[in-house]
Amino acid sequence: MSNSKFLITHYSSLITHYFFKEQENIMALPQGVVDYLNENAQTNGVEQPKEGDDLFKLGVLDSFALVDFVTVLEEETGIKVPDGDVNPANFQTIEAIERYVASRQS
Repeated sequence: MSNSKFLITHYSSLITHYFFKEQENIMALPQGVVDYLNENAQTNGVEQPKEGDDLFKLGVLDSFALVDFVTVLEEETGIKVPDGDVNPANFQTIEAIERYVASRQS
């Protein structure tokens, strides 16, 4: 096997391992959290969010809904969200929310 072929195979293997390892660490959100997001999307006349969608750009969340959403998230997951963490960056996508919840539970 040539060096370039070896490197491509090696890097491909590392990327695949990293991707799947990261996926194992992400949990699914409780149904109550998903329901809140879907209902808010419907109320705002926008499509239901997908994993990578920006919830703020899509119109599912805004600064007012974020406060309500955090309450739902705390009730459904059993975590406490400190006031300093209530900012759009932590809750911008479903994946970001899943990572945030996982970090607060560990």
